[in-house]
Amino acid sequence: MRQVALIAFFLAGCASVPPPATEARTIHLICDKTIPLDVSHDGQSAVVRNRDGEQVLLKRVSTAPGVRYEGAGISVMRTDGVYVFIARDGSTYGCDPLRR
Repeated sequence: MRQVALIAFFLAGCASVPPPATEARTIHLICDKTIPLDVSHDGQSAVVRNRDGEQVLLKRVSTAPGVRYEGAGISVMRTDGVYVFIARDGSTYGCDPLRR
C-alpha cells in the first residue's frame, strides 16, 4: 500500500511540471516586396523584428484558421502557405518567405 501511495505522489508531481519549451524557429519575410520582417516563433508567441531592429511580441490566436499571431496592433498569419502581414493602420500585405 505504501508503494502505491509513493507512486501516486510521484505521478502527481510529474503532472504538475510544465513541459519543456519548444524550439523557436525564425522565418524571414519580404512583404509587399519592400517590407522585410523577421518572425521568430515557438508555436505560442512570436517576436516580429523590422529592418530598423524594432521588435514587438505577438501572441498566437488559437481560434484563427491557419497560424495567426497578433498584438500591439499588428498581425502576422499563414494559411495554406500564404503569409500575410497586417500593419497598425490596417494595411494588408502579402509576404514571401526569403531563403537565407
